[in-house]
Amino acid sequence: MLKQPATGIVTLLAAEKKPGTLPRDRSLELSTNQILAIAVDEKGNLRWWKLLLDPRLVRAEVPVTSGEMRGEEYYLANVDFIIDYPDDPGIRELRLYHPHWTGKDFQLVLLSTLLVE
Repeated sequence: MLKQPATGIVTLLAAEKKPGTLPRDRSLELSTNQILAIAVDEKGNLRWWKLLLDPRLVRAEVPVTSGEMRGEEYYLANVDFIIDYPDDPGIRELRLYHPHWTGKDFQLVLLSTLLVE
């Protein structure tokens, strides 16, 4: 387990089309325990976005020398997770970002990209 999130490689394990529509987020409220997934077209134009709970994040409570419990966060190096995105023929790439809080604002750190065919 890692103490800080790291960039990585995303590998498509399976793809499946399903009927219906996806729920839409009303606002973009970033948090450090999330991943921002965006879909772009061949020119890099935004086609869709979704905030996901970071599947790499594991929280633990451990006792300290005083006997009190302290929360710690760790990041798993390898995880499997699902991203539901629209069946939009214009989507060419999914980009995954981790929001990093600087103390003033969020910076989006690119974790990985996945080509969509």
